[in-house]
Amino acid sequence: MKSTILHVDGKWSLFEGRYISPLLDYPRIDSPVFVLSDFDGAISGVSMINSKTSYAESLIGRRLRDDGLIDEEVKILVHHGRQTDSGYQVLYTAVPMNLWQNMQSWAQAQREHCLLIPKTALMYDLLSQENEGVIFRSGRRFSFLLRRRKSMDYFSVLALSDSEDDLRIAARTLAERSGRHQSEGIGQLLRWSWYSLGNADSAEEDIALAKIFKEIAGINVSVAAMERYIKRGGESAYASLAVLQSHFSERLAVNPLTEKVGYFAEKNLTRIGLCTGVVASGLFLWGVVSLLQANIVSARSAQNVSGAQKITQSLQGKAVVAQQNKRFYATRDFIDLATKAQADIDPYGFLRNLRIAAENDVKILRVQIRPEDNNIIVEGWVEQSGGNDKPLATFVEQLKKLGFAPQAVDPLFGSGTKRSGSFAYRLQPISDDERAGI
Repeated sequence: MKSTILHVDGKWSLFEGRYISPLLDYPRIDSPVFVLSDFDGAISGVSMINSKTSYAESLIGRRLRDDGLIDEEVKILVHHGRQTDSGYQVLYTAVPMNLWQNMQSWAQAQREHCLLIPKTALMYDLLSQENEGVIFRSGRRFSFLLRRRKSMDYFSVLALSDSEDDLRIAARTLAERSGRHQSEGIGQLLRWSWYSLGNADSAEEDIALAKIFKEIAGINVSVAAMERYIKRGGESAYASLAVLQSHFSERLAVNPLTEKVGYFAEKNLTRIGLCTGVVASGLFLWGVVSLLQANIVSARSAQNVSGAQKITQSLQGKAVVAQQNKRFYATRDFIDLATKAQADIDPYGFLRNLRIAAENDVKILRVQIRPEDNNIIVEGWVEQSGGNDKPLATFVEQLKKLGFAPQAVDPLFGSGTKRSGSFAYRLQPISDDERAGI
């Protein structure tokens, strides 16, 4: 997606190319977008529960009400959870239910893909290893998320106004909170990263605030590269949006699963089509090779049969010599085997056709193939509720179409007992002329 909407600090802004445009609440969109949202400054934090459980959302909601932090129905978004020595720790955002429903309805009403990404979920995704911290500054709000080996910590500060003094006070408060973690013995952090979400009038503004944080907390912090965006009227705004966009994905979105799957499929349509084409080409080539091999085998089989017939004809009418060598007997046995193979019934093909003829109403219990007289005994059972003989009649008709003349015999079964609806038929192959007359 080339466009991004920031819904932070109570404002909606569209970033498209190098331009930024203010938007009304719940705007109509004409192209696919990712929406990075703090849900109107919804409460985010880290909560400890006794164990990893599906009841985490309700437990966190009740705890927030008991602490007086919320007084309305909320939707708890669980961004990440990890097992610790003390229990299960959860990183969450508590979104007011009416706002959550409005955001979801708005996103689903758009004709294009509109994926909602919580700001706190994106913050955690930026942390690639332990003892890392990330800071987001969006207007008057400063938020930091710390990832340690066995725990997480989240803290947020809201400046009283947009004035330089109030912003500095907020940055100092954030630094003091971070410094306490440093003194608690978590070790030197490997990296602190500072990101601006598009409310800075100049890049120097966030650099100066990050410097205050660094001096007070005693922690090295790197400010992510900020790009210049042009506002309406020619004014400028700076944001670290390019590096953040590289982390946007349907995996972080809180849309319904069907919308995320739809976006993933459309995004990877070319790749999926290529893979499908490769698989189809492979199957086609495999089919061609198999067909060629089958033709070769069939041709060789026909050649062997023809050769066997010629040898048989050449031996007819000749006196058998009393003393024949070993090669003669081997040739004779081969001829007998080839001739017998042509005349015998193919068990696999017969059983396959028998299963098709039986369908679902006729149950085949036993099949006996008797090569000595070229007969087949088929025993089975059919449900005859209400005296309905149609399934059995249909089965017999199908046997005739397969080239056999069914002849009823007494059913034997394994135990020698008879059962209502049981049957047994002796199947004798019939010639093509006889089948034509059926």
